[in-house]
Amino acid sequence: MQKLLLGILLLTAIILQGCATSARYNYKYQSMGVDPSFIIMDNRPEQEKKSKIMSIWITNEKYGIYRLGDAQVIPDRIMYLKEQLYEKAGEKLASKKIEVNHFVIYNDMHACLTRNAIVLGLTGAIGGAVDAVAVKQTADAFIVTELELTVDSQYFSTRIEMPYIYSKIKGIKKEALAAHIKQSMDEAIAELITEMQSNLGPIVKEKISPQSTKASGTDIISIETKLKELAKMKSDGLINDSDYSKLKAKILDKY
Repeated sequence: MQKLLLGILLLTAIILQGCATSARYNYKYQSMGVDPSFIIMDNRPEQEKKSKIMSIWITNEKYGIYRLGDAQVIPDRIMYLKEQLYEKAGEKLASKKIEVNHFVIYNDMHACLTRNAIVLGLTGAIGGAVDAVAVKQTADAFIVTELELTVDSQYFSTRIEMPYIYSKIKGIKKEALAAHIKQSMDEAIAELITEMQSNLGPIVKEKISPQSTKASGTDIISIETKLKELAKMKSDGLINDSDYSKLKAKILDKY
């Protein structure tokens, strides 16, 4: 009987793993298509971008926790981060280099799945009936967002746990879970922006002296114009994303 129960638990974990790594959650955001003056670099480890079930073993503290990969959460989280930073702190971040070192989203169902597995293991075939009578039909789960950035060598990090109600009978609709994912990201980004506003230095705009302007003549092109020209080259397919980032960095460093 114990071997049978263990087999059932393992089979359940395998099925959950397939669901966890294949479901896609669209949080319904329309990109603004902005091209901010700051640089944002995705420095996350490649493994971190992939979906993963953190553990199939009920005795493990990570049992029932799923890492939602880039392909699962759409639109792209880095694009969303960039546009939120631009909209809410664009002036503060102007000409800065932002490195995204860690940006992970987890669906944490550890508590409810652990309880279900324990009841099944203790009561065998009648576990489901016992659980239905003895325990409420909903349980708390969490969308967890971890975000770590470096802004011009200054480090910022946050971890947000966004609770949601999981029904053991109906589960949760993908649209609803996608909304919780967006809410969790929004809180993480807002918290970091607040921290940045408090800790980043004041905006410094360098004045160009008449002598330097005269020496440069009428050939001086504003940074905005250069960035627009560079963006057009990228949209026309004349340069790739890597070259675009490098050239943009050089323009910002120069000015």
